[in-house]
Amino acid sequence: MGVVAGDHSGVMTAAASIVIDSCWDAEEAEACAIREGIKLGLDLNLMPASIESDCANAVAAANSKMASASRSWGVYKGIQVLKDSSPDCDIISTSRRCNTVAHDLARLARTDGISKLWLPPFPVFISNLSVKCSGTNLMMNE
Repeated sequence: MGVVAGDHSGVMTAAASIVIDSCWDAEEAEACAIREGIKLGLDLNLMPASIESDCANAVAAANSKMASASRSWGVYKGIQVLKDSSPDCDIISTSRRCNTVAHDLARLARTDGISKLWLPPFPVFISNLSVKCSGTNLMMNE
């Protein structure tokens, strides 16, 4: 999965490509990406944050406190535990075009098979990525 962190003006403050070992389907991968995005935000002290995903089903389930029969319920429960420790964390839906950098980083994780975190000063290939939508704290994609 790919994660891009930016400040309130859209300037990139961190980027990550994280390998996810196994997921049942795309929605579970998106749920894992949301969970890892919150963890990264907490680890890097980027809260309050808006966690953005282009998977509306994962966003809805991550924001619900209702138990479900979904095989991904354990991931969503983990998201709720993290959100409870950081009440200033919002999970919102965004368009796929706003997540292009996160998609590129996800592709890198799948290709390399290695999780990586970049902080400023960024390597040239990260610096050349542009965050398409400003005002974003964390964007992620599976």
